[in-house]
Amino acid sequence: MNKKTLAVILEIIPIVSVITALSLVFASLNNDFVRKIILVAVVISFFGFVFGIIARKLAKGDKLVKVLSIFDFLCPVIIIALYVITFIAIGMSL
Repeated sequence: MNKKTLAVILEIIPIVSVITALSLVFASLNNDFVRKIILVAVVISFFGFVFGIIARKLAKGDKLVKVLSIFDFLCPVIIIALYVITFIAIGMSL
């Protein structure tokens, strides 16, 4: 497998995890299997910057990897914002 291809795959994993986590959180599915998928997706997307750093070292200056790494660095920000909004919503309901 080419290093560039591997780097792009590493870059896409956290982005897909954020989309999966957000879609399952806002879906009204409530069972243990879905909660485990959400947990795994949130953990992977929270460490998206690690995937971005590894992929940048593998690709060494590829433009696609640079663009995708911007999204990887935004993945933890999105997850943190989701939790902040959740805590605010819980605080407002008390």
